[in-house]
Amino acid sequence: MILNFDAIDEQVIPNFKGGEKQFKTHLYADEACKIMRASLEPGASIGLHTHETDSEIVEGNGSCSKRRRKRNSAGGELSLLPERAQPQPAQ
Repeated sequence: MILNFDAIDEQVIPNFKGGEKQFKTHLYADEACKIMRASLEPGASIGLHTHETDSEIVEGNGSCSKRRRKRNSAGGELSLLPERAQPQPAQ
């Protein structure tokens, strides 16, 4: 499957999962999976949440906390947040 995220309407979600500012996403979903390309503006965040039955791969510049350890990432790096992980907003 090849996804063209530019052809999928952008959704803007304020305060996603209790975070700050706006979360912008192009979302593809079917009965088997959900795949999104998303972005946060500088100073924006995604609130504390747990991945009960899914995983997340994060790419880009920014930081997040996983198991209370802050991790900074630069463009081109990937971070895997596996099932049952609880990413936390960076402090």
